[in-house]
Amino acid sequence: MMSPGRSLDSVTDVEITIICDNFVHRQEIPAGWCFSCLVRSPSQTVLFDTGSDGQMLLENMRLLDINPRDIHTVFISHHHWDHTGGLAAFLNAAGGADVWMPASSQQLVERTAGQSAFTPRPVSKALDVVPGISSTGEIPGPVPEHAMIVSLPTGQIVVTGCAHPGIVKIVEYARRLRSGPILLAIGGFHLGGHSVQSITAAADRLLAMDVVYAAPTHCSGETARRIFAERFGRRFIAAGTGMIIRASQLTATDDQSDGDVSAR
Repeated sequence: MMSPGRSLDSVTDVEITIICDNFVHRQEIPAGWCFSCLVRSPSQTVLFDTGSDGQMLLENMRLLDINPRDIHTVFISHHHWDHTGGLAAFLNAAGGADVWMPASSQQLVERTAGQSAFTPRPVSKALDVVPGISSTGEIPGPVPEHAMIVSLPTGQIVVTGCAHPGIVKIVEYARRLRSGPILLAIGGFHLGGHSVQSITAAADRLLAMDVVYAAPTHCSGETARRIFAERFGRRFIAAGTGMIIRASQLTATDDQSDGDVSAR
């Protein structure tokens, strides 16, 4: 079990591949209102959320040369359809997996999975999912959610699904659990429809908490993407379908030569 401040296992490097999103990076990778990404280290592979549609998820995986049978761990941020809709199709293609989800979402996630083979792993408190990758624990909010923390020797990466509890609150949880800078916050920031003032305040708060790079996707909204690009400058990442972000290209300082951290 994970405890605040504990020095957990870390991974030497990680790459995050955006499989499904409503923002596009590679035009040949279909987009839709959904989110899913693959988090892959030299020793671990975890599927974070499964998008809204199994056919799209599996087709995008094929286009990105991702084999479902190589994935044995699924991290479900929360139960909404645009994050769990592809779960049953994935489990059938993969032949089963461990599925980590907020404890309050367990029944809804199990219903979505149907008769597919899987092992439910409900999460209440912060814990290790696999070596170097952990959960914040279930964070209360309008929709309870948990986020992923990827631990690297140089800092942490925080991956969010929709950030219903609030992106600032989620990063605060991660900072309490692990020391060091947040190298990257990526995923849905749930800022679509928010005022310019509240979005700007959120971006500035993340900067004040030593978040180095920001990659708002999915439900973050076009206005938030624009404001985060303004506030983070070269450290803003315009993530979308097909983008691959490698941790080895992220540094824990402001001295970046450019903001292009995508391999292709």
